[in-house]
Amino acid sequence: MKFKHYVLAGLTALSFGMVVCTSPVSAKTLPKSYLGVWISKPVYTYGTKHINKNMAIPKMKMSVTSKTVKYRFYGYLPQAPGVHYNKSIHTLKLKKAQKDFYTLSGKRPFGKFNYLAKVGKHLHYAYQNGGEIIFTKMK
Repeated sequence: MKFKHYVLAGLTALSFGMVVCTSPVSAKTLPKSYLGVWISKPVYTYGTKHINKNMAIPKMKMSVTSKTVKYRFYGYLPQAPGVHYNKSIHTLKLKKAQKDFYTLSGKRPFGKFNYLAKVGKHLHYAYQNGGEIIFTKMK
């Protein structure tokens, strides 16, 4: 009878140890190549002259750390109905890490879904409804 108790206790401890040891690690951090300060050029409406009146999205400056992304608009801010750009600093947090891109959450400038991906030397910030802003690394 004692032998059965020892075997049962040993199997229970072994299975508990395996459950604790094999739990997946959920470390969500951005790669080193993403880190740093990134800037983008302003985006203008399609097929128009590149003047302030035709600007759709102003210049952006983005500071990327291992778990957060801080961004701000600077320069001329377009004023149109329904557009609310300001020069304050906003923070996005890393929500989900996948193989090629990262999902961000927080005070997002465009829509509900925001993604960060690196293509070559450029950092791509994609947002809901198919928009994308391309950033280059600041030297």
